Amino acid sequence: MRAVTYKKYGSVDNLIFDYGYPDPNIKDDEILIRVIASSINHVDILMRRGEFRLLGGFFAPRAHLLGRDFSGEVVESKEKNGLYKKGDKVFGVQFSGTSVELITVKPRMLSHAPNTINIKDAACYPLVTLTAIQAVKKLANLQTGQTILINGVGSVGSAAVYMARSLGASKIDVTSSKKNFASIKQLPVNEVFDYKDLEWNKLPVKYDVVYDAHGYTPRDELFKALKSGGVAVTTNPFRHLGELLTNKIRGGSKKFKANFAMPSHEGMIEVAKLIDEQGFRLKKAAEFSLDRYKQAHNKFEEGVEGKILILH
Repeated sequence: MRAVTYKKYGSVDNLIFDYGYPDPNIKDDEILIRVIASSINHVDILMRRGEFRLLGGFFAPRAHLLGRDFSGEVVESKEKNGLYKKGDKVFGVQFSGTSVELITVKPRMLSHAPNTINIKDAACYPLVTLTAIQAVKKLANLQTGQTILINGVGSVGSAAVYMARSLGASKIDVTSSKKNFASIKQLPVNEVFDYKDLEWNKLPVKYDVVYDAHGYTPRDELFKALKSGGVAVTTNPFRHLGELLTNKIRGGSKKFKANFAMPSHEGMIEVAKLIDEQGFRLKKAAEFSLDRYKQAHNKFEEGVEGKILILH
């Protein structure tokens, strides 16, 4: 089958289009899926460059495929509970790579695809939306009537907005660049602040939750916008290891947490609900065929607003 592989870290020149990659063998309690589409996430770029060597292999990649998101069709199911049958449309996350025509996944990695978007576009949603759900609902434990500030409204931040609304937040404020204000004000948000001129200690209110969807803001800056007893969450645990450790040791009334999205069947059901019941939609920046995977990575690194979809 066709696949895009890489055997050493570095530039897009290390990506190889392979016409003879071996088909996977389905095992007990797995589902074999024909991938219809996948999408590019920031983690794919970092993995290719070798910036996650503790996870991906120190000297060379342990897994030779990239990609986390997928949407597709069930070819065969050995899943024990009979949730899936041949022909079912599904979407989910696969950490061992989706830059290939066929994958096998565990049941916790997926759910049935949403009903209100087409199956190829469903591949844009899994990882970024799971990240936001787990941050806002599980780590921050946002409650009905509480307030939240979301720093950065890209794909993850947009998903966090809809998750906060579904949980009944009384105030959802966000930060963004001024050039995006018009489009962001179409989201269910209250106030939009220009992050370039943002002074965290001079915001008009304090929040129960501050979610740094960018993942680069220092903990102490986020804390300036928090109420006593509030929770700040970052998407970038590796950048903030020292701050996470010292916050845990010293304690205090404000908590600092980091999230790294983990596959969950229940989480994927929530992703589908945000799409079907809350009307959550992601902007799509571009589409590429699988044999133009290098160009897709180049496009991502140029900087785009929205998701890049790979059609298989």
